[in-house]
Amino acid sequence: MKNNRWNAPRRVAAILLGMALTTLALADAGSGTSGRKIWYRYVDSSGQTTLSDQISETHIRLGYDMLDRNMQVIRHFPAFDATLYQQDKAARDSAMRRQKEDARILRLYSSASDATRARDRQIEALDTSMGYNRLQLMRLNSMRANIVEDLANKERMGLKPAESDRNTVGKLDLQIADLSKLIAEQKAEVSTVKVRFSPIISRLKEIEATPALASGN
Repeated sequence: MKNNRWNAPRRVAAILLGMALTTLALADAGSGTSGRKIWYRYVDSSGQTTLSDQISETHIRLGYDMLDRNMQVIRHFPAFDATLYQQDKAARDSAMRRQKEDARILRLYSSASDATRARDRQIEALDTSMGYNRLQLMRLNSMRANIVEDLANKERMGLKPAESDRNTVGKLDLQIADLSKLIAEQKAEVSTVKVRFSPIISRLKEIEATPALASGN
């Protein structure tokens, strides 16, 4: 726990100092002040002004002015906004994840039409299998109905039904239940395939409509 309390400020300090070096370099490059005497001024919460020739964490945290040797403002840098920084970071992370996902999709499918055909092939294979299984289910139900009807006729005639016939009905019941479950699972899988491919196809259409995305830029 002690290490965590110390590490958090150090991470913040690293961020602030990193931003300080970055903003300093950008300011020098953008204003043509490299090699000249530059001052950095900030005002704290009590209104006290601090002037220095180097940027500190306090400069970044409170915001500061970059001044030339005549104390004229070259550029103003607003206070560091941790919330905005985190929002920007979240946006960058999201863009990076999107870029990786786009690359993965494009490795699998060359276009939206290609993905659509892949989806349709999977659905067609499931539909074909379900059609066969439904025929098998109808056949099993028909067999069961015939045996049950035969057992009922024997009972009406006062004959004792064969135990093997009762066992056959039990086995058919299990087969019918298993096959019905399989058909239901395949039907659900069709919906799953549609849901899985929907965002992929939509994203590929977006990429195709945006040349910059299609080229990976």
